[in-house]
Amino acid sequence: MEEFDFIDYVKKIDDRINKKCQDITVGIIENGKVKNWINKEDRKNNETNIGQNSKKLVIILESPHVKEYWDQGKKDDPTPAIGKTGKNLSKKLQDLIDSVIEYERPNSNLSSNKFDIILMNSIQYQCSLGIDTKYLRDKVFRKLWDDSATKIGKDKNRKTLNTKEDFINRLTEYEPDYIFNLCTKGNETKEESKIVENIKKKFNSFKNNFPKGREKEDKINIDKLTEEIKKIEEPQNIDSINNILEKINELHDKYNNTINTFKNLNNRFKTFIKKLNETKEKITLQDKVQIEINKYCSSKNYIKCYKANHPSCWKQKKNSIKEINSDKKPFEF
Repeated sequence: MEEFDFIDYVKKIDDRINKKCQDITVGIIENGKVKNWINKEDRKNNETNIGQNSKKLVIILESPHVKEYWDQGKKDDPTPAIGKTGKNLSKKLQDLIDSVIEYERPNSNLSSNKFDIILMNSIQYQCSLGIDTKYLRDKVFRKLWDDSATKIGKDKNRKTLNTKEDFINRLTEYEPDYIFNLCTKGNETKEESKIVENIKKKFNSFKNNFPKGREKEDKINIDKLTEEIKKIEEPQNIDSINNILEKINELHDKYNNTINTFKNLNNRFKTFIKKLNETKEKITLQDKVQIEINKYCSSKNYIKCYKANHPSCWKQKKNSIKEINSDKKPFEF
């Protein structure tokens, strides 16, 4: 049978899927007040090209989905954040900026300067392939993001796309003063945030079922160990997972004699470490992007960087946002 290039065939059905979803300007912030044209109809009457001579606030999403390419069946060029994402951004952006200004008081640059608002996808192609995001988006995004260079097209001389490099190049071009990482966490990691909590519960139940007749010293050590494990926080990103692994290995060394006395407890330590190592391999899409943002910001101390949930998940009230590389607690908008 003659070799059949399925991907090449599918692309011919509608070549829009192979088009890049360009980053655009969707508003300004002047002295803390937001004027946005995020809604698609408003974009037609305002300048969406990215300027070169102004301060910038960049809103980062992960990749375009269906409406960004096929909004109401129209054959427009793809454009970011159409549908629920854009609607929520348009509604809540002023609340978000107000909360950041309040958080940064008394010296927030947002309250006394003019900023262009830029919408930017980490990957400018449709990682979902136009179907429900729970099926392919995360896998495609991870593959594109983690590969050093991805070949595009069938030709032997086809172009390659280094998605991380492309991402950093665009940030470098825009020179942002603020970065809001609003990428989705993805569907593959939702259960993994519960790992530490579940393991801690198992350790606590072990304490309550401590075998009778053991030496007093071992009983005291189990009590101390359990208390220390209860203090361990749930993993939020790759750095916190590494910190937890380091902590649990320290505890294993510290209570080595006691742990080895009880097979059940030793097995739980092994399970804990195994689960955390698996989690390291599946950090969220948002965290993957944040790692690259941190690299970009490492020598640019003036950049303020924040992280929040994807706008499609925003509620009317009490959404949470956190400043990156800060010990301060998240705050609401």
